[in-house]
Amino acid sequence: MASPIKDRQFAPLPAPNSSFYDLIETLTAEELTVVKQVRTFVKTKIAPIITKHRDDPAKGSAPLRKALLVFSAKTAAGYVSFYWGGAMVGRFLGAGLLRRIKTGHLLAIFAVCTSLLVTLSMLTQGHFAMWSILAVGFFNSIMFPSIFSLGVAELGPLTGNGSGILNMAIVGGAILPLIQGAIADHIGIHHAFFVPVICYLYIYLFMP
Repeated sequence: MASPIKDRQFAPLPAPNSSFYDLIETLTAEELTVVKQVRTFVKTKIAPIITKHRDDPAKGSAPLRKALLVFSAKTAAGYVSFYWGGAMVGRFLGAGLLRRIKTGHLLAIFAVCTSLLVTLSMLTQGHFAMWSILAVGFFNSIMFPSIFSLGVAELGPLTGNGSGILNMAIVGGAILPLIQGAIADHIGIHHAFFVPVICYLYIYLFMP
């Protein structure tokens, strides 16, 4: 039986210098539906939250409001690239460090570093707080692969089930922001970052 993916006729990609939105013409009806759903979610759920904390001084949002007014979307995207750049550098350096340091020990060290960086960002303002958060990318670099390998170690015949559970546990990345957002509604988004600090400390305590 022929594979539907193999037999599918893909639309040609647009020229490299054309508009990014020309890619919309290469998507199937199902893919377009997903794109529209994501766009609607961001517009109706995410954007109002950002606007609320930008414009409501009662939520302790002055630093956030100032940052949103100072940085354009293009400038902010440039700063985010430092996070992912740090994650890339950390992944390469981490691979070398893992040859000399036990995975559990290095993961614990990185968890402590991320906890300290997020705490510093939470207790400070301005560029120092921003760069503290961006530096978290470097220490996040080895976390998932290390947690995964340690989580399935010595499971024997249950390795398949354990790996499946770990993959499904990624949903926490969608649940925790909701919890942090709910807390931010009461104490301000700046101070609500104690939620990821607790998560990073749990990673440290989880290690043998």
